[in-house]
Amino acid sequence: MTSLLGLALCAAVVQTAPPDRPLPVLRHLYAENCARCHGLDGSARSPEGTRLKGLDFTSARDMEGRTDQEMAQAIASGLFFGLRMPAFRSTFSETEIRTLIREVLRKARRGRPLDEPAER
Repeated sequence: MTSLLGLALCAAVVQTAPPDRPLPVLRHLYAENCARCHGLDGSARSPEGTRLKGLDFTSARDMEGRTDQEMAQAIASGLFFGLRMPAFRSTFSETEIRTLIREVLRKARRGRPLDEPAER
């Protein structure tokens, strides 16, 4: 009986995910985790971004035809077995990844740091 109670408690803990973080926190996490290669403004002009041919979120040409789903998959799983870009599925939830793409990456403008709110 005790083991059944323990299993029920473990199942409840596993099913309870932490709440999604607000947009300002996601912007800060971008700066901490992504800017090294994609740049503070998303232009991928950093030395690492240039070397690794990082996606330039500010370029209409680079973003043309890229779906949110493809970008979400790359963020969650990484690229080239984590050697070109690590997986961030343990850093961001699925909802956070979608929010990051829609509210940060898709609104990137060269010269404007992505950890700052977009102008309306």
